[in-house]
Amino acid sequence: MVLTVCNYNQRPMKTKVTKELLEKFFKGKCTAEEEGKVLQWMKDRSDKNMLHKIEQDWMSINEDDFPVEDTFERSFGELQKKINSQPKVIRLKPWMKVAASLLLVASLSLVLFFYDQTKEDAYITKHIQKGNPSVFTFNDGSKVTLSAGSTISYPVKFASNKPVYLEGQAHFDISSDSEVTIFAGNVKARASQSSFNISAFPEDEEVVVSVLEGQAEVTGDKRLLKLYKPKTIPLTKLRPAITVRDNEYLAFNKDEDTLSKGEDFDQKEVSAWKEGVIYFNNADSVEMIKKLERWYGVDITVSGCLGQQTFNGEYAGKSLDEILMTIKTNESPPLEFIRKEDHILINGICI
Repeated sequence: MVLTVCNYNQRPMKTKVTKELLEKFFKGKCTAEEEGKVLQWMKDRSDKNMLHKIEQDWMSINEDDFPVEDTFERSFGELQKKINSQPKVIRLKPWMKVAASLLLVASLSLVLFFYDQTKEDAYITKHIQKGNPSVFTFNDGSKVTLSAGSTISYPVKFASNKPVYLEGQAHFDISSDSEVTIFAGNVKARASQSSFNISAFPEDEEVVVSVLEGQAEVTGDKRLLKLYKPKTIPLTKLRPAITVRDNEYLAFNKDEDTLSKGEDFDQKEVSAWKEGVIYFNNADSVEMIKKLERWYGVDITVSGCLGQQTFNGEYAGKSLDEILMTIKTNESPPLEFIRKEDHILINGICI
């Protein structure tokens, strides 16, 4: 199977990319020459939507459930059909008109079929800007609580090969008859019959998976995001799945590309937010500032010194001004907060 592209503004020049070469490209096994060839071919493509669909199909494949070849072949075939289609003038004989009518009916039925398939493949995206968390359920009955400053995309209709994508923090209560795969940052988590929390804010150093009940299998995401990019960007190296059980957590350090596992974490610290509670347990200034920024949608800057100060407290249904006043009163050395609308300056005292 070969895709051919012609440049009609100049002397015809052809760039040929086979299905095998494109599959090799997504697996990250191309030579420099082959990769350059594919990137040039992608650059020339007019149908970016279909290329994006190929990337989405490739990224969402669950190798354990069905062959990679099936989804890849389908998307590649659709792209080839679009590229090879050229408008032509055809004079139909009477018998051909009858056949064309029948073909039209069949084609409309096929379009309706693929329309229904597209609806089943659709995703819902939710984003929480600030304030209290949002609670909703997947169509399989699983319950999800999404934290402030977080975004989640999930399929309208669940299947084993349709993952969930998370940026930020969410708590999952997976129903007994479901298995859900979640991509969060550079981590892939798969779980069923479990209650667990994932924190994966882009600005944080770590992606943390904390299991409160049940278990989850966690791996580094071994795939490559290459489409429309001049260079290959490896996310993490392939590594065996690590099972995280009750009251255990696994943290992925994005800078060091390492996974570390621990146990006996503070469950209240991990899950208080989903009950609408801001909870500090010996939190340093960085953690305190991040929580307040995400919860109330403000920008906080620091002037002076906060040193090694730690912060403790539990705040339910409190305004930001009330929390700042409590922190100001309780901390030693004292802190000064200057607020102008959504911008807050913390003046620390250097001692």
